Amino acid sequence: MKSTQFFAIALTSVIGLGNGAALATPVLNDNGDYVGSTTNGYMTWQVVDPDPKGLNCRMASRFQPASLDSIDNPLALGQDYQHDVSSWNVVFSFKTGEQLRAVIGNGRFNQIMKLDDQGKPWLGVNTWKGDCFVRANYRYVRPVGKPGWNK
Repeated sequence: MKSTQFFAIALTSVIGLGNGAALATPVLNDNGDYVGSTTNGYMTWQVVDPDPKGLNCRMASRFQPASLDSIDNPLALGQDYQHDVSSWNVVFSFKTGEQLRAVIGNGRFNQIMKLDDQGKPWLGVNTWKGDCFVRANYRYVRPVGKPGWNK
């Protein structure tokens, strides 16, 4: 069994919320990318990227300092498959072990996932410098705690 298949199986287990509802943890594809348009309520993520320079958080100049969950968020920013996110400016770098706060969309369990022009997912996160995107891949970030919890 490939390691990504193992992680996909491990991360697709269902977690109870205590009120009868349940949410699945984010699902991984064969490349270790978190798939789907939401992150199933996981607001806290931990950086696991081993790069000593850190995990880059990117945002295009034209969208700074937009808040990703703001009602006046630029319409163009919300369009999937239209942006080369990997070429956007690095506005922040996170060190291994740091915890990230995912941007919350229109609902408590609707974090913003952006698909770039290559179909790769990016997770919107908050920083003190403004919102930006990190690669939503198991090699770089992993969900922490339970859905909807603030750690």
